[in-house]
Amino acid sequence: MTLRKCLSIFCVLMLLFIFSACSNDISEISKSSFNKNIGLNDYGQTTIDAFINDDIETIKNIFCKNVSDSHNLNDEIQNAFDFIDGNIISYEKINSEETGGTRRDGETIRRTGFSDIVGIKTDSGKSYEILLLCVLEYSEDVSHIGVQDISVYEVNYTSENYLSYDIINKITVGGVLDGSWD
Repeated sequence: MTLRKCLSIFCVLMLLFIFSACSNDISEISKSSFNKNIGLNDYGQTTIDAFINDDIETIKNIFCKNVSDSHNLNDEIQNAFDFIDGNIISYEKINSEETGGTRRDGETIRRTGFSDIVGIKTDSGKSYEILLLCVLEYSEDVSHIGVQDISVYEVNYTSENYLSYDIINKITVGGVLDGSWD
């Protein structure tokens, strides 16, 4: 065998080894990222279902204790339901992401994230977006864990992929922000 042939075989074997190792690592990273966002997706799905069914109690139950104790959620949630003109007939998707957190001495103190329900359409022809800000973990005060803020936006989408829009109006439920966004 020539030196060139040996080097070629060695390079091919190394590439196969490298790509097979990366594949496993990427798979594990993807599973990890998906799993940590499951709670956020659940918050989003629970919220859109409750908005469709005018279910105040379900929305109240996903708020953290700190917000529940400091807000009149019955009135705020009813105002948010009334803010939406017509009945929700569809929504495009729920985007959720862990956005940050606080670490001290190598330990996670707080983790935060959001769930964004986009492309909401009503039978009156209007479009909306619902954004939830959440605390997923807070070892110093568990009364902050849960949804802290739900903002409902009436929007005019300026792109088909729901990434660009003009905000026409907004209403907020809750609003005690104890997360990486404050």
